[in-house]
Amino acid sequence: MEKKEGKLIGLFDAQAPLLIQVGQLKAAGYEEEELFVVSKHDEQIDLLIAHTAVHIDTQDRDNFKGKLISFLAGDDITKDAFNRMGLGEEATDYYFQQVELGKLLLYTSSQPVAAIHSETELQAEPQVDTEEQSLALHEERLSTDKNKTQTGEVQVHKQMVEEDKEIQVPVEREEVVVERRSASTSKTDHEEPELTPAQVYEKGDAIHIPLTEERLDIGKKQVVREEIVIGKRKVKDVQVVNETVRREVADIEESGVVNRVDK
Repeated sequence: MEKKEGKLIGLFDAQAPLLIQVGQLKAAGYEEEELFVVSKHDEQIDLLIAHTAVHIDTQDRDNFKGKLISFLAGDDITKDAFNRMGLGEEATDYYFQQVELGKLLLYTSSQPVAAIHSETELQAEPQVDTEEQSLALHEERLSTDKNKTQTGEVQVHKQMVEEDKEIQVPVEREEVVVERRSASTSKTDHEEPELTPAQVYEKGDAIHIPLTEERLDIGKKQVVREEIVIGKRKVKDVQVVNETVRREVADIEESGVVNRVDK
């Protein structure tokens, strides 16, 4: 809302914000009976009509369009909503056009009750001529400032550590089996596979059988065992500071007859 020619005036698109504004004005000390609402139709402000004591002017209740024409023509219309506003012709026409477009008009020319009481009290307070001198009293107050200071440092590096590892790996090897058989023993009684020429060969009066075995070929490779992530975080603490502060107090000494009034 805005102040215009001594009036507090506001335009609203819907009833909800208008109701909120009425509540805020009441909280500020305005009386409902001193608030005026102008709209085109009753249904635009049905809740306001039903639950408040705000003054209502609508086209449904009276032909305020005809009243406006008469008002602009200079006729004396005491009940006209725009006449109560007490604005000039240009402002009156502007607000009429806004209401015709569906806007809701809220205005008041009164003051909050608290302001009226305050003004009355000021007027009722007797005027006394006084001669005053002021004495400023000072006090010390604590002030704090913060500076960042390095309190430590962390260094992270890698080093190689040696340790013994033991693993068990199965391996195969060949052994010579010497078996003696009698000449009468049939070969069919034994189904062991015969050695191939690649596995056995004769040289002179001797038979040569090569023997083989599996031997480990040991190698090493580096793999990622784990990963270390290092970062910082901020932790908030509260530090209690105890200091002695000083303040000045007034020491009033009276001598003789003194009429003293404490305010």
